[in-house]
Amino acid sequence: MQKFTTKNPQSHHSLKLSFLSSKLKRVYFIFSLLLFSFFIMGNSGGPAAAGNGGRTGAPGDAGNCSNCHSGGSFGTVSTTTSVFKSGTTTSVTSYNADSTYDIKVTVNHTSGNPGGHGFQMTALKTTNTAAGSFKNPGANVQISSTSGRQYPEHTSINTSNIFTIQWKAPAVGTGKVTFYSYGNCVDGTGGTGGDKAGGGTLALTEAIVAPVKISSFTVQANNNNNLLNWVSSNEQNNCCYNVQYSSNGKDFTTIATVNSKATNGNSSSNISYSFTHENIILQHSYYRLQQIDKDGKLSYVSEIKESLLKNKENIVSIFPNPVLDVINLTTNNEKEVIVKVFDMNGFLVKQAVKSSGSNSIKINALDMSKGFYTISLFQDGRFLTSQKVIKL
Repeated sequence: MQKFTTKNPQSHHSLKLSFLSSKLKRVYFIFSLLLFSFFIMGNSGGPAAAGNGGRTGAPGDAGNCSNCHSGGSFGTVSTTTSVFKSGTTTSVTSYNADSTYDIKVTVNHTSGNPGGHGFQMTALKTTNTAAGSFKNPGANVQISSTSGRQYPEHTSINTSNIFTIQWKAPAVGTGKVTFYSYGNCVDGTGGTGGDKAGGGTLALTEAIVAPVKISSFTVQANNNNNLLNWVSSNEQNNCCYNVQYSSNGKDFTTIATVNSKATNGNSSSNISYSFTHENIILQHSYYRLQQIDKDGKLSYVSEIKESLLKNKENIVSIFPNPVLDVINLTTNNEKEVIVKVFDMNGFLVKQAVKSSGSNSIKINALDMSKGFYTISLFQDGRFLTSQKVIKL
């Protein structure tokens, strides 16, 4: 009897699906491998330029370089960012608004010999938005932009571990800026398993710039007057200047206010100012300038200047000293002067008035106890000078 075998259609269909599934898996694997290779080869020319976003580790970035590159025998890998005044080797820890700086990014490693290096960096405000702008990239460096940020990065694998670029600082009032950078040491085989990456950050504070820059400030004695002259080379939101005077170089009072000559308080050109302090009594006088902006903020914008009236060398003479019964005081000041005598504890023990038109005054000292005293002169409520005497 002939035996017939009937094929199972369902089994045949399953074998066919299994074969197709295996084939699809191989195709998917090959496609994934090609895609990964394309991604890696694309990043070799800069991840942002290849459309793979920021890889600096900054907030909002798509991770960092070590997400893909690892396993290399290069020890500890890190990236340092250095900022210098343009055209110099002077590094900075703060920036001036709208100024240009030179930047050097260095990819560091502690062992091994990398076949090349790559990097990427960005600069962000505290709001994690772009801070300033990059320009003039150095060798093997390009500036890529994505998601509202600029990313200086390598154009190809670089044998040097140093990359350079310039950065223009943002506008006034931006505040702290943080540079995020990530570097990669590669073995040069085209894969990622023999590479190693590391990053770093650098924060710069915004320099506080005085709203007014005084390029010169002079004080010249002329008979009994002091002539003050100063020049501003820059003014921002300036209201006026307070001219401040001191008889000892420590305690200052405002004696005049000079309004800004700048249009609306703003100027980048030289502007000259002058003021005359008349009828100076003391031989030594000290001056400084205090600036007031339109918002009422005060800034001291000059150094302290001293004036010496050579014809006032003996403005006050007290004799005898030590004194026994009468204090004789003479002065070149012919205006009315109040003379006050203080004991060693600072208590006022005597007061007299030198009349206008007179150059001398006598003070009875018979009723004063033995010890040290200070004799001080005042005019129109303003302190002039003081001298020490001893009562026998």
